[in-house]
Amino acid sequence: MQKTFQAAAAAVSISLLCAAHSAQAATKTVTIDTSSLAGTNADFFWDVIGNGVLPNTVTISGFATDGSWTALPPTGNVTGSLPGTIALSDAGNFFNEQLINVTLGNFLTFKFVPTLNVTVGTPTGFSFGLFDPTTFDPYLADIDPANNQGVLYLLSIYGSPSTEPSGKSSVAELFSSAVTVTPLPAALPLFATGLGAVGLLSWRKKRKVAA
Repeated sequence: MQKTFQAAAAAVSISLLCAAHSAQAATKTVTIDTSSLAGTNADFFWDVIGNGVLPNTVTISGFATDGSWTALPPTGNVTGSLPGTIALSDAGNFFNEQLINVTLGNFLTFKFVPTLNVTVGTPTGFSFGLFDPTTFDPYLADIDPANNQGVLYLLSIYGSPSTEPSGKSSVAELFSSAVTVTPLPAALPLFATGLGAVGLLSWRKKRKVAA
């Protein structure tokens, strides 16, 4: 009976892991090193750009910096408000942006989770970056210097295989050396709970044998 229950608990934990992983994309934590620009006034942006045929939404939370900041009015389909959670979507709008004016400290950090609805034609793109509010020049190394857009990170969600650039999967991700992006699978706490239940059962069984 004990072994049967242990096996069932393990199966439940694995099922929860698979279900949660397939239900949504992994949450990612972003850290941007701005120590070389400490004290500088800058505009930080998040953009979601796309055709909205199968809308994609990027949800952003946990924005923090050791500098100071003020959120500016958003453009397009942006819901929520900082310092809470905001969501940028290309549903009904091609260009969607949240700007923040910031006096930079040593770092910027936040979490984001995107939907991954692959669309035909123009891909959905999520990007962020830092630029000079007066000259609009980028402050940190751009992943696309030719366009000089100050983009430090780009997540592109491409269309059908016939429309994807050669060598690209349906989701392409690029980021500069100033940016650290760490995946945080949402299912990890559920998996840990399942393993904890199995461990507790094993401990109880050993205690019973010892007694």
